[in-house]
Amino acid sequence: MKLLLFAPFALLLTTLSACGGDSDGSYESFSRDLCKASSGLQAGIQKAVKDASTNSDPNKAIETIADPIDAFVKAFDNGDPPKNLKAWHAQSAKDLKQAAETFRKQKDFTALSGFGDSPVPDPPSSEKQKLRDAAKNLTECDGVVFLKPN
Repeated sequence: MKLLLFAPFALLLTTLSACGGDSDGSYESFSRDLCKASSGLQAGIQKAVKDASTNSDPNKAIETIADPIDAFVKAFDNGDPPKNLKAWHAQSAKDLKQAAETFRKQKDFTALSGFGDSPVPDPPSSEKQKLRDAAKNLTECDGVVFLKPN
């Protein structure tokens, strides 16, 4: 009887321990996460611009654009990078959160200057190449210039 009571608890612990924490993601899974986040941002911005074009209130337009930016920052932060990218990822997530918060508060596009040509901050070049190599065969990365430049 005790074993039957323990089994669900053991399964729950196994499931929880597999759901993040200090695990190291693979380059492929992290590339997939970055591509999904980037594609989501692109689609969200396109929709927000379309919605904002019919709205005469500039503050409402900023809010409409801020929503997909916030979703991107959250998706980026939730990514599980490989061990060699953990420090870069933590700092980049912090910088992106700050840029998004500043954008919402100041309602000024210059706050997003940290997003540059790509919303994903540049990792060290050797690591970026590993991400690009991992993304080569990922359909989720089609159209994401950061990881599939050609």
